[in-house]
Amino acid sequence: MSEDEVDKKITEDDMEITTGDGAVYEKPKSLTERLKSLSSTGFGVVAVIAIIGYGIATMVIGYIGIEETLGAGWAMAALIAMALFKFTLPMSIGAFFGLIEVFNWHWAFALIFVMPGLLLLIPVFLMSFFTKK
Repeated sequence: MSEDEVDKKITEDDMEITTGDGAVYEKPKSLTERLKSLSSTGFGVVAVIAIIGYGIATMVIGYIGIEETLGAGWAMAALIAMALFKFTLPMSIGAFFGLIEVFNWHWAFALIFVMPGLLLLIPVFLMSFFTKK
């Protein structure tokens, strides 16, 4: 076998290509393998963007709901409490009332929209009661 010839010992299960001069190269990925890796990476990016979008939407709707119900001062106080103290319960409640009062959603759909944030708050409240500082 000459140096220019490539020793093709490739089967479908092999992940490497060995050339005649002994160099080892990785087998090129098939199109489906590349799409699978791209879709898993793309799903993560889309999930992060969706979570950030949900958080921003909850914050904006919460501000609107508190402003409509209690006034702009309380809405700003809730926004400051959320930013400084990471206390998001007023914004979640404001989002619930904002969806009901301003956007005229049914209360069950408003509760479903707000529920992911509330489900994450329950363990935080429980841990704050059971941990000693």
